[in-house]
Amino acid sequence: MDLEERRTRIRQKMRDGELVSNVTRQFSVCAGPGQGPPCSVCGRVLGARDTEFEFSSGVRLDVQCFTVWLEELGRG
Repeated sequence: MDLEERRTRIRQKMRDGELVSNVTRQFSVCAGPGQGPPCSVCGRVLGARDTEFEFSSGVRLDVQCFTVWLEELGRG
């Protein structure tokens, strides 16, 4: 998946409320080794060698999608 497709999907998930779009909203995110479920944006399976970011909502992101989410969050 290319960068623009990731960005488009992340923007949609932010609009739909699946991903935090405003830092004033309370949320938590934990980082650690992948546990097997796929990234909620790009669908890539996150194995033990991958870093995953899991939100309190259950959304999981790989490093690339998390980075794009942070960029989009900064634009809001």
